[in-house]
Amino acid sequence: MKTSERDILNRLVPILYVQIMMRTLVECDEHNLINNIKQKYPWITDHLNNKEDLPINRFLHIADMIAKEASYPDIGLEIGKRFSINIHGAVGDLLISAPNLDLALEKAIRFYKLNIAFLPVAIEIADNECQLVIEKLPMLSTQLFQLLIDMLMCSYNKSLSIYTNNTKNFKRLWLTSPPPAGQDKYKALFGCETQYNCDVVKIAIPMSLLEKDSPHYSPELFQKYLEFCQLESTSLDRNTSLSIRAANLIKKSPSLDWSLGLAAQKLNISVSTLKRKLRAEGVSFKDILFEARFELAKQWIDKGDMRILDIAHELTYVNASNFAKAFKRWVGVTPSEYKNRQR
Repeated sequence: MKTSERDILNRLVPILYVQIMMRTLVECDEHNLINNIKQKYPWITDHLNNKEDLPINRFLHIADMIAKEASYPDIGLEIGKRFSINIHGAVGDLLISAPNLDLALEKAIRFYKLNIAFLPVAIEIADNECQLVIEKLPMLSTQLFQLLIDMLMCSYNKSLSIYTNNTKNFKRLWLTSPPPAGQDKYKALFGCETQYNCDVVKIAIPMSLLEKDSPHYSPELFQKYLEFCQLESTSLDRNTSLSIRAANLIKKSPSLDWSLGLAAQKLNISVSTLKRKLRAEGVSFKDILFEARFELAKQWIDKGDMRILDIAHELTYVNASNFAKAFKRWVGVTPSEYKNRQR
């Protein structure tokens, strides 16, 4: 395939995702939800019929509505089961043509932002496992995050099957969601131990799998798609979403007295532009500020080398009481209760 053709397909990844979502809704008899989506977002019909490029924020609007209104209990998993590695654009082609799973995973993490920029992924090596750690961004609701995680896990498992010829490839899972009622659907689907109510999502893969060679290795295609992904990634870096850039600024300097004006100044844009662009991403600066601060707070509490009062002061709270009230509103428990749960 010519690079120009691949460029077009890569930009169309979000609309390909939505096509599978809508097809899944039909197969799960979610006809009322389909009608509601078309009524609330009339532009979706043109995108689907003409296979037009779909901005990420519009994709997230559709996904969020599905996450919150679908009556089918495991809609995220059902959507994910219908994903194939080929719909992930150039990144999918890069993974297929890589020489081995180790390099394929490394490139998948490096270029995740080309089609799943809303789910930042990192790799950690621990307990003789390769652990994929997935971060929740402030713009994502709890329901939307879980829907996307369900889709992603199915997609990862299917991608691994290319190398292993197995249908169950995970060793362990850590999920932020509570345990499902009744049968453990994740254990049934992925066949591994699952922990719930965790602070972050992790997918553990046995280190032995990383040595697996790809049955579709092609040096020429691998180099071609690698070069394309590098170019696309460089281009995308220049246009990283403002919500991510703002959150990163706050996490780097949490003790500053952050405001919309200060963030705009640091980002070298006007306040009105920042407010407008954040609104287009479906998030407010207040949400970003709270999410960034309390993500840091949870990390510091987990490490255990800072007092609650010191954390409060570092995050600009005048006393531990005010910090505890704000922490509970955002996280659901007080800092002390959160600390006790981690023991």
